[in-house]
Amino acid sequence: MNQKKMKIYEFEKDDIITRIEPSKPYPNLYGAPETDRAFLGKPYKFVGIANGCLYIKLHTEEITNKKTDEMDASSLLNFFTGYVSNRLINLPLDIWDDGWSHYIDPEKMFGDKEVVDDLSNLKKEELKKRLKKALNTESYEEAERIKKELLKYDKL
Repeated sequence: MNQKKMKIYEFEKDDIITRIEPSKPYPNLYGAPETDRAFLGKPYKFVGIANGCLYIKLHTEEITNKKTDEMDASSLLNFFTGYVSNRLINLPLDIWDDGWSHYIDPEKMFGDKEVVDDLSNLKKEELKKRLKKALNTESYEEAERIKKELLKYDKL
């Protein structure tokens, strides 16, 4: 599966994004170049750009809706995800502006098939937003998929 590497400026507020490569190198305590891999593969909600930083929040819907062997639905986990999800993470643009992509839920990947977003759970406003974005980026196949989903709202 190929994910398109994007600059942070290409995303809109509330897009669910993730890092697909480490940060740009920066000098560590001893002056040697170092990169940060902390945000690779985790879902984040894009908040915006201001003050020379990008702002994101942990997208906890992915965490709280899935149970793994490592996670137990304990009060500690609920406290932690609630605490982290309400906290803004700010990252300096000079190191973190490149290497982002839209988050893909790994549970929706099947073999070698291309992952296709499930649009059926999205609200009408979100579908309109995605349609506009698809048309602006000339993703006409995606725009057709979204239009078909929007027609379901008109039938209601």
